[in-house]
Amino acid sequence: MQKYSDEVQKKNGDIIASAAVVVKNTDGTPAVIYKANGSGLITGSALRTNTRGYFEFYAPNGVYRLEITHPEILPHTTTDITLFDPQEGLRENPRVVKPVVADTGDAAKAEAVNMGTETTRLYNASSNHVRLTNGTEEWAITINAVTGDLAISRIAGTGDIDIGANVSRRGAQLLGGRKTGWSPAAGVATRTTFDTTTVTAPELAERLKALIDDLIAHGLIGP
Repeated sequence: MQKYSDEVQKKNGDIIASAAVVVKNTDGTPAVIYKANGSGLITGSALRTNTRGYFEFYAPNGVYRLEITHPEILPHTTTDITLFDPQEGLRENPRVVKPVVADTGDAAKAEAVNMGTETTRLYNASSNHVRLTNGTEEWAITINAVTGDLAISRIAGTGDIDIGANVSRRGAQLLGGRKTGWSPAAGVATRTTFDTTTVTAPELAERLKALIDDLIAHGLIGP
C-alpha cells in the first residue's frame, strides 16, 4: 500500500478547495483507495481537496489516473501515476515478476525487482539504504524518507566517487572537467567582503588569490 498526495491549484497558483478527485485504474474502472494504510475504504474512489487544495489517499501497487473537476477550472486528467510499495510484495502489480535476491548475507536481503518495461528498483527491508560492496570498499545509497533527497556515502574503504562525465541538471552543465594551467598566487589571501567603489588593487588581489586557492582546493582548477 502506497500513499499519494498532491494539491490542486489554478494556473496563477490560487488553491482550489473542494475540488472533486476521482481515482481510476488505467482501464477506467474505479480504483480501490483508502484513507489510511489498508484501512478506511473511500467509497466511490472519490475524494475532495481540503481548504489548502490538498488531497491524499492510499492504494495498492499499480498504475492509476486522476480525474479532477471543479466549477472554477476545466476538467483535468492526470495519467500514469505509478504507486509502488516494496513491502507489499507482488500482490497487486501484474507487471512485476519474481524478485531476484541480490544479497544473501545474514543481513536483511536486498531485492532487485524486475518491473518489465519499467526501471529496476532496489529495496532493503531492514534499513533506509542500499549498500554496494566490492572487497574492502562499501558505499550506501540512501533516499531521505522526508525530503526525498538522494545521498551517496562511503561506509568503508578509501575510494572516491568517479562520475567519469560532466554533471548536468536537466541538460544544463553544472560541473565539468578540471581546467588546468592554474597555480596558487603568492601573498596574503583575504575572504572578507569589500566595497567596489573604494577597494584598492592590492585588496582586490588578496580576494582573487583566496578565490583561486579555494577553487584549486575543490579541484575545479589546477596546474
